[in-house]
Amino acid sequence: MYELFFVLSLILFSGFAANIIFERTRISPVLVLMALGFVLGPMLRVVDSSSGSALAGLAPFIGALALIIMLFDGGLSLPLFQLIRTIPKAVAFTLLTFLLTLVGVSLFVHFAMGWDLLSGLLLGAALGGTSSAIVIALVEKSRAGAEARHLLTLESTITDALCIISAIVIIQIIVAKVNIEPVAVLGLLASAFSVAIVAGLVASIAWLFILRRLAQKNLMYMLTLAAILLLYAMVEAAGGNGAISVFVFGLVLGNAKRISSALGLSSVYQLDRRIADFQAEATFFTRTFFFVYLGMIMDLDGLTWALAAVSIALLAIFYLARRLSLRALLPATSDASFIAWMMPRGLAAAVLAGLPAASGIAIPGFVELTFTAIILTNVAATIGQFGMGKPPAAAPAPAGRHANEKMRGKEKKRA
Repeated sequence: MYELFFVLSLILFSGFAANIIFERTRISPVLVLMALGFVLGPMLRVVDSSSGSALAGLAPFIGALALIIMLFDGGLSLPLFQLIRTIPKAVAFTLLTFLLTLVGVSLFVHFAMGWDLLSGLLLGAALGGTSSAIVIALVEKSRAGAEARHLLTLESTITDALCIISAIVIIQIIVAKVNIEPVAVLGLLASAFSVAIVAGLVASIAWLFILRRLAQKNLMYMLTLAAILLLYAMVEAAGGNGAISVFVFGLVLGNAKRISSALGLSSVYQLDRRIADFQAEATFFTRTFFFVYLGMIMDLDGLTWALAAVSIALLAIFYLARRLSLRALLPATSDASFIAWMMPRGLAAAVLAGLPAASGIAIPGFVELTFTAIILTNVAATIGQFGMGKPPAAAPAPAGRHANEKMRGKEKKRA
């Protein structure tokens, strides 16, 4: 039993150390924590994280919980009215990049490895989007402009759903050997997103009213956490995307004061500052364990030099897809290099790596290519961080929700 507490303590201390390392060297804390997880799991076997272990079986639950906490935090941190201006570009960039990646990966593994096109599309779907949990953790520590940060946050939030739904549809086609109309797929995606957005808006407005009327103020964060867990579960049960609904919920709560002022309401609604402060602690805890866990479940036993070479080629395809999308849609952005490199894959890809085998589909090298791509894309994201340069010598500007609050204060003074 004491060994478990030792490991938990080591992980938490490592989380603080990873942040310090990032501030001094710009090395991504994600890579540091994933490396620790890999050492504790596959390398030293301190923790049993093999594919058949109980720990590996928790991947869907841990992934969903991490997404809930970190997307709620991401929503709290973003200024809504700036974000709205970014939405059209973000959606266009996300869809074009996803499609280019999907087609590029499929064609490459078809001609280079002899895979059939559906298997290639399945790999492209699993690796087609960035990880919102990782992107949100990285962009809030970057020196990129607000537009680039908002675009990357929205992209990662949208692609989580795109990857999962696309992969499931492709698996259904492979297993059932039937054709599914593209219109039906688009309808499924539209339904999932619309349900999520409407549910997130309604739930957040209702929750602001509830918070104002509750007499007990000491347990507001725990009640809010219960609310976002319930929201996620209900939206998923209704066929929507729970992650999107939680993000919208956090976005409205984090901008409640600005929204109510803009609408000219007689009473201004504002989220209790203690909820935001406690959320910061919860996010640190969740991120730290999430990234270590991601390293623990890395399965590279079947990796060969040939598969490693293919993984590097896939990384080039990801980068090229992002560059082409930027050139087509955002040719004038000053953060093009940072956006292109910010392509980390995460737990969604790791979970989808085992989906073909679980569905009775044998694709040799699928798991190894997916996990190697996760590692390489996170290395690429670290390169992107280096490209932004080192932080200024003066005290850094507040990040996340505190930067949002500071910005609003300045705007109020100017008004």
